[in-house]
Amino acid sequence: MVCCKQKTADEMLRSLVGWGMCIRGSAVAKNAEQRDDFKKLIVNFRAVAERVMMIGGDVHFEWPTGCALWADDAIEDMVLAYGLNKVCFHGCALGLRAQHGARRLIKKPWTIATTSANMFNGFATKRCSGEHQHSPCSGADTKPTEEYTDEMTDIVHAAIHLAATL
Repeated sequence: MVCCKQKTADEMLRSLVGWGMCIRGSAVAKNAEQRDDFKKLIVNFRAVAERVMMIGGDVHFEWPTGCALWADDAIEDMVLAYGLNKVCFHGCALGLRAQHGARRLIKKPWTIATTSANMFNGFATKRCSGEHQHSPCSGADTKPTEEYTDEMTDIVHAAIHLAATL
């Protein structure tokens, strides 16, 4: 029963923030409607997060490290209120590759804020080793970097599985 609750809660949280409103360089939405949507989604995320934590589940929140919305007051308050620990990692350490040209690794910086020690520890060592060349996260290779690599999803699933089997 715990496994089902954990999986359902994590899936619900991911769907609530999977809308992708992350603005580089500015925390100002392109229009007032986007800003209103952001505020509503964060309120809903928090409502689900509180219920998840009440039943013993973990809360996870992911955006690119450079996303200006990490500095939004509502996000900073949520991270503090729920005791979320931020772990930063690089896409190149998780097999993120350019789809075009030389298909080099892309050093996309990601951050997860989480209550899960398993999730935090799973990503804590996934930093660029500096032992390879990178392709830039630009042009035709930008959109595909919105997707998670198999290595990244394996870590997420392992962390959720560990929490569900304790």
